[in-house]
Amino acid sequence: MSRRRFVAAVTAGGTLAGAAVVGVVTKQTPGGRLSASDVLNPLDHGAAGDGTTDDRAAIQALLDSAPPGATVLIPGGRTFALSGGLVCEQTVNLCGGGTIAVVGGLDEDGMPAGLTLRGQGSTVQGVVLSNPGELTGRPGLTTGGYNVGILIEAHDVLVSECTIDRFQGGIVVAADGEWQRIRILGNRIEDVLGRGLGPTDVTSPDGEDGGDGICVWGSQATVTGNVVNAKAGRDARIGIHFEALPDRQRKVPATGHADEQISVCGNVVYGQFRRGIVVEQATGATVNGNCVADATWWSIALINTRNCTVSANAIAWTRTAEDNQGESWSPRRAALTCYGEVSDCVLSDNTVHATATSAARCFVNIQSDDGVPSDLLISGNVFGGDPSAAIQDALLTGPRTLRPRILGNRFSVFTERGLNLYGADRFEVANNSIDGNDGSPGRGIEADGAGAGLISNNVVSNVTQAIVVSNSSGVLVVGNLVTDCQDGFDGYASAGLLVSSNAFRVLGAKTLNIDDGANGNVVASNG
Repeated sequence: MSRRRFVAAVTAGGTLAGAAVVGVVTKQTPGGRLSASDVLNPLDHGAAGDGTTDDRAAIQALLDSAPPGATVLIPGGRTFALSGGLVCEQTVNLCGGGTIAVVGGLDEDGMPAGLTLRGQGSTVQGVVLSNPGELTGRPGLTTGGYNVGILIEAHDVLVSECTIDRFQGGIVVAADGEWQRIRILGNRIEDVLGRGLGPTDVTSPDGEDGGDGICVWGSQATVTGNVVNAKAGRDARIGIHFEALPDRQRKVPATGHADEQISVCGNVVYGQFRRGIVVEQATGATVNGNCVADATWWSIALINTRNCTVSANAIAWTRTAEDNQGESWSPRRAALTCYGEVSDCVLSDNTVHATATSAARCFVNIQSDDGVPSDLLISGNVFGGDPSAAIQDALLTGPRTLRPRILGNRFSVFTERGLNLYGADRFEVANNSIDGNDGSPGRGIEADGAGAGLISNNVVSNVTQAIVVSNSSGVLVVGNLVTDCQDGFDGYASAGLLVSSNAFRVLGAKTLNIDDGANGNVVASNG
């Protein structure tokens, strides 16, 4: 009989209904010894499971005496109230459909946890872990740490099909060592409280100090099929957060590969997290096939990463201009962000929908405040939404972005610029569709202060100025189609431009504002 079928057969009283289990012992043997094959039920070891009796001491004693590899059953239909968290020092298999309700001990300094796992290879499956009183690790909302549902301090741990309810943080792989090969699969991380005072408290930095649905410090981890949400009215930091550890914090070197090798796939993240999904300081991560909604800073972000892929994600951008969650950090609010030294990364085939009355600085933010973004491929994405959305620029680069390739995307519902290539160098912008929708008084493509680059085979429509290359040099503008725009091309204060074989179907008189031959510019064969 499989463990899952065994758990399903356990009644509220901890006995088996309609099933026989050969070789399974639910109580101590006459000699008082337990073996790793035993299934241990807290109801047989002094716990009441009535939701009011403090069962912490009984369950902790059971965990302390259990042999490595033992199975501890939390029977369905039972609630075990605890005055503080549990700690598993050795390998344990914790399973069952019952509830562990932590009703005390979560308002301490540091990082109090409902359940701490320190045994390599431990598993937790199907358990409900709740903080019904919504206790916080900040007594009086002024000092202290923050609490989490499950804290992992071991290798090869599996947490699956659990519900983590109303903790400040959900599942955290600790930052005290390079814990590897963690699997977090199919869990429900419900109503994350976060650490800040609330989304209207825009000056407090506390929300940046903790409050993630799932947080992994480590490597070779898989985060798949989880549903994570922030509780309404709270200030939570990140829905799913991976960050690599600096070498000084690693307990052991990575096994086999130096890369972090993180997979964040098929998750649903919603609610007012400051950031939906973040990968930071990592090499070799993939963020694929997730659904993210309601983030107020960034829906998905790469920060100082290399060789990472963000693909096939569906993003709903709902943040309004009045929502200034965490404004003291002055975030450039955007659905997709590459921040700092992000290199050799791909953002492909994502869809971003801006809902009615939503607002953002841009759909795609490439920000070079902390390092130089380089060699990014942004391809096949669709950015759009309700015409009432106020998205200032569809894509915005920082002044030191190097060799970005922006290919085959669909950009719409922007108010000022489709592509704002401010200071980008050696860029390629090709085969994109850029549509201002309502003829907004903006620009389709603008390269200001840019280095060499290529703008080719794009379709630009329904803006005031289609393509502007200003204060730049060595830019080729070739084979573009401009339609239903007021003006075609402007090459203000630029040199060494080639403007050729473009088709301009403009509404105004300024088809080309550039002098052939001046400053080494060449204009030829435009229609």
